[in-house]
Amino acid sequence: MLISPQPWGVLHLSKHHYAIELAKAGNTVYFVAPPDNGAKSFTLNRIEGYNGLFEVRHKLDFKSSLRFRFRWIYDLYMKRHVGRLINWLGFIPDVTWCFDPNTYSNLKWFRAPLKIYHPVDPIVRADQIKPAYSADIVFSVSQKILSAFKYVKVPQYFINHGLSKPFEEQALKKLKNKNQYIPGKPVKVGYVGNLLRDVIDRKIVIRIIENNPQARFYFWGPFKAVQSNIDGTNDQDTTAFITMLHSLQNVVLYGPKSPEELAIEIQDMDIFFFTYKLIDGLSDRSNSHKILEYLSTGKGVFSCNIESYKDLDLLHMTSESADAQLPEKIGNGIEDLSVINSPQRMKDRIEYALENTYCKQINRIQLHLNTK
Repeated sequence: MLISPQPWGVLHLSKHHYAIELAKAGNTVYFVAPPDNGAKSFTLNRIEGYNGLFEVRHKLDFKSSLRFRFRWIYDLYMKRHVGRLINWLGFIPDVTWCFDPNTYSNLKWFRAPLKIYHPVDPIVRADQIKPAYSADIVFSVSQKILSAFKYVKVPQYFINHGLSKPFEEQALKKLKNKNQYIPGKPVKVGYVGNLLRDVIDRKIVIRIIENNPQARFYFWGPFKAVQSNIDGTNDQDTTAFITMLHSLQNVVLYGPKSPEELAIEIQDMDIFFFTYKLIDGLSDRSNSHKILEYLSTGKGVFSCNIESYKDLDLLHMTSESADAQLPEKIGNGIEDLSVINSPQRMKDRIEYALENTYCKQINRIQLHLNTK
């Protein structure tokens, strides 16, 4: 039973990819979506294309807003709700693997013999730490996130984000072919991600584009609320940002694509970029799943400072608190692509990404489970 803070949809994050890989390995996986007021009490949907993978949708019979005002009452109701869910399914899961830091205070409610807590987003509140006390083991994608659990006496391990199968296949093909890199004309700069997220440093994104008119910028990801199964905003600032992107002559917005489509389409890029603001509880810039996708192409990656990559010579990062330097850094990179995308540098990036496939991450997790 894999518990996700995001429902199933066209956009796949780490929890979706883990569910897919676990199902491919022969497990029966129940992907528990977050509570949804638009759902029926409980529904079970087979996810097409994968044997043994199901999405569980469910609706609360109490107000979820209690979580913010009367957490102890919320927990009483939620414990009852989980009990009803397990009874409705008619079985006790072998494993409860929870990626959701907000909804469930106690993983013992699911009654599984093995309980894994695996937050991949910033942990800033006591209620987000609490599930770890009922877990058998904790994993996360950065040491910064794991530091929130320093007083929790359960085993804790860093497991990087993973590279999904479609990107793995393209990376292996590129590694085998050893094609000589030829810069695009014009140079192609790529960005992958949900454009509705307000953690994006929008001012810097616009500056990067305007300061480099000689390049063409390609964006993959939702730019309308109806395109996304992932959190995002649709306020005036977001609308203004999307409108600005549409107005720029050297910008192409593709919208969301399946992992299979995306893995192929981004191969033509010359470089990629990533820039998030530091926002308490939303963005701690300790890691991002899209970095491995970028690296799997072999191409140069320019970004704000990311903790999990600070000691690796893989990204062209700004120093901490120097985000304003990113547009100039990218401009210089565009002029020096033959060095940035040299055969050895591209090989190093691809090999690192391939060392972090979801299949290999599951094997690492299994080893930690065997020794806990």
